[in-house]
Amino acid sequence: MLVSDFLKPRFPKYTFESFIRTLTQPTAPGSICQNYHQQTVKVLRAGKAIGRLVGGNLSIVCATLGTPFQPSFKDAIVLLEEVDEVPYRLDRMLTHLLNAGVLQQTRGIAIGINKNCFDPNAGKTTEYRQTVEDVFKERLLPLRIPIVTGLPFGHTRYNATLPIGSRAALDADSGDLVITEPAVT
Repeated sequence: MLVSDFLKPRFPKYTFESFIRTLTQPTAPGSICQNYHQQTVKVLRAGKAIGRLVGGNLSIVCATLGTPFQPSFKDAIVLLEEVDEVPYRLDRMLTHLLNAGVLQQTRGIAIGINKNCFDPNAGKTTEYRQTVEDVFKERLLPLRIPIVTGLPFGHTRYNATLPIGSRAALDADSGDLVITEPAVT
């Protein structure tokens, strides 16, 4: 049985095609939004950035700070996504990365789908409750770098295969992340 035969029935066509395009061809995979038809992508700050991909799940990225596993954020495009966290926790983690000075070293931020990241008590009180979008705007816009949210990666069915460490271009004018070098040779 081929890997493609094993994976195909279990994943949406978009996820399957991204996996095959990224990991079986010695060419740059290109746009992660290719054939992505969901309406989730939003530009927070326009612009373009080129760099190596680092990051992943926000809480895991935070846990690497100060360890031998901390990636280099210098001139990188940072990938961030989270699952099942309320907005104030995302705020705390982003503030931690900012206080550590790592996000200030980056060229751009690509944010995926933050599944189930909302405050269940937001509509039940008159006090101010941040949304995930509020958190990203408040913490990340002062960096003055390109930022795109809602890209197709994270803990979701429509999930791009992202080759961490590969060069990519974040096009925050059109809302896309383009992998510009092959993940395999």
